[in-house]
Amino acid sequence: MKPEDIFPNQTAEKFEAWLQNTNERYRATQTPIRRRPLQALSDLSVQFNRAVSMVSPLAERVFKWFAAHSPPGAHTIGAMFTGVFLYDTAFWPVDIPVGHGQFRVSPLDSLTTMPAPVRESLWQSAEARPVFLSTWVDCFDYAYGADVLLRDGTLGERAKKFLENADAELRGASAALLTHRPTLKASIGFRMACEIYLKVFLLEERKLSDSELRALGHRIHVLAAACYAVKPHKEFRILEQGASAFPEVSARYDGTSGDPEEVFDAVFLTQQTAATVVRHFSSQDSRSQIPGLK
Repeated sequence: MKPEDIFPNQTAEKFEAWLQNTNERYRATQTPIRRRPLQALSDLSVQFNRAVSMVSPLAERVFKWFAAHSPPGAHTIGAMFTGVFLYDTAFWPVDIPVGHGQFRVSPLDSLTTMPAPVRESLWQSAEARPVFLSTWVDCFDYAYGADVLLRDGTLGERAKKFLENADAELRGASAALLTHRPTLKASIGFRMACEIYLKVFLLEERKLSDSELRALGHRIHVLAAACYAVKPHKEFRILEQGASAFPEVSARYDGTSGDPEEVFDAVFLTQQTAATVVRHFSSQDSRSQIPGLK
């Protein structure tokens, strides 16, 4: 999609005016600078009732405009979030960038440490590519959706605090897998993160008391079923059925590490659950914009 698809007459002037007015609104509401390009794409889609792809000429124009109207480096500082993907027996970081003026959102570009020949091999793999795309969009939506939820007033205080803790567990467990010598017992950390994300959902949707929350215990399959009963997101059912991928809580004391494939099952389910909870409470959902995503 191009700007002229939305602004057919006097495209440049109308598009510039829309961006100026939109940025003034973001300034008035103190929307963080790094969030503004993606928020503008979302607002365009809603206001003009048109699907806006993040890999379109229109998206590129929006990113360029905000880069030109922001402090130097505001859209290029670090990664918003770093997820994990397993390919060719190795764990690879999936860096979700803040974005910058000439940025095109490309899933493969997030594999910042993967050599080009390996990336090409992944992309040509009919088995690995859809898993990677699913991983990437979950990480992307989580990064931007959680950023909003942790800053605005959508969630109640208890749910927000739980989300902060879940985020810390997820990032810590991910970092443990992305070292020179991956800590395969990091699956315990992913288990903890997944449990807390489910409790974020239940705290906010069912307003559970402390005693009610304790009664659900640490059982991932029970928590996932309780979430599905509130809102039948298919991801909750997938998690309920696949909960055996996680080690028991007692494994932190006497469990084994597991092999990389087993660990990644826990990683994938946790990243998917985190994204599902964030999508539920925010407007962040990019899945329809990713060609080839199953």
